Amino acid sequence: MPLYEFECKRGHRTEQMFKMDDCPAVVECCKCRAFAKKVISIGGIERQEPTWLNDQVREVLQDTDRVRQGKEAPIESRKQWKERMKERGLEEVGARMV
Repeated sequence: MPLYEFECKRGHRTEQMFKMDDCPAVVECCKCRAFAKKVISIGGIERQEPTWLNDQVREVLQDTDRVRQGKEAPIESRKQWKERMKERGLEEVGARMV
C-alpha cells in the first residue's frame, strides 16, 4: 500500500497509507485540523538486499554461483562486506574500491 504525503496551509506535513484507488486529494491535518492537500514527494523502492550492495560490488566480493549452491553465505550486512573486502585484499577509498 503506497504512502502519501499531505501538507496543510500552515506547513504541517503528514503521511498516510491508502490504497491507490482510495487516496483522497484532501485530508484533515493531524496537528491543526485544517485541510491538508496531497503533495508530490519522492518515492522509494523497497529492495531485498541493502542498497549499498550493488551488482558490481557483489561480483567482486562474492561468487553468486557458490551462494546459490549454499557453499558461501550471501553478504547481508556492512560488517560482512568489510570482512569480505579484507579477505580479498581490497579497501574502500571514497566511493570506489581499490
